[in-house]
Amino acid sequence: MAESHTLIVEVLYHGLTQLDFTGPHTIFSRIPGAEVIVASEPGGPIESDDRLTFAGTKCKYLDFRNRREADNSGTRLRDT
Repeated sequence: MAESHTLIVEVLYHGLTQLDFTGPHTIFSRIPGAEVIVASEPGGPIESDDRLTFAGTKCKYLDFRNRREADNSGTRLRDT
């Protein structure tokens, strides 16, 4: 039997409440076979409502149909 693969994308935004992210992330990251991507529209660091910074969020643009990461110009960065 083939192992199933689940893609979960958590989208962060400036001003989010930290607990709204970390609670679900704790559960999602423990699902067997799940790939969790932390993303944001601008990519890079995101600051929460209490000034906690989440560094290293994924790309500015995600093409889920092709599972490809790209920057805003559409340049392919990585196939998954």
